Amino acid sequence: MEQHRSTKSTVSRIGRMVVKTVLFIFLFFLLIVALILIPPVQNLLRKKAVSYLEHTLNTKVSIGKIYIGLPKKVVIEDVYLEDTQKDTLLTAGSLKADIALFKLLKGEVDINSIELKNSTVKIKRELPDTIFNFQFIVDAFSPSKTTNKSSTD
Repeated sequence: MEQHRSTKSTVSRIGRMVVKTVLFIFLFFLLIVALILIPPVQNLLRKKAVSYLEHTLNTKVSIGKIYIGLPKKVVIEDVYLEDTQKDTLLTAGSLKADIALFKLLKGEVDINSIELKNSTVKIKRELPDTIFNFQFIVDAFSPSKTTNKSSTD
């Protein structure tokens, strides 16, 4: 009789631990989602994005404000991007994107629509060079090609 009671209490204890763990993970996820919607956290994300883009592109990047509305809406205001010759490549008053944010966590980019307001894009290609002035962006975010050169002696 006593052995039956201890087995029952062990099973109920394990069940309570599993329920508490699942509840903790769910509440932690909700906290992260709630934090992303708070303006100071979005300002921190804006600063991190500007820093990352400036470091990756080696040009001046400026973003006035980022608003993230889950699950699909991202609004970026007052965008400025220079090309490698320190000339203006893009200025935008507002850039709205309908993007699947949860797919970004998996490494997939799924953009449904992009809307630009009050924007100017200066794309140029000076001859005889056939490269556009935005090619550095494509090169910065494309996967690096690894070449295996074998020398024959």
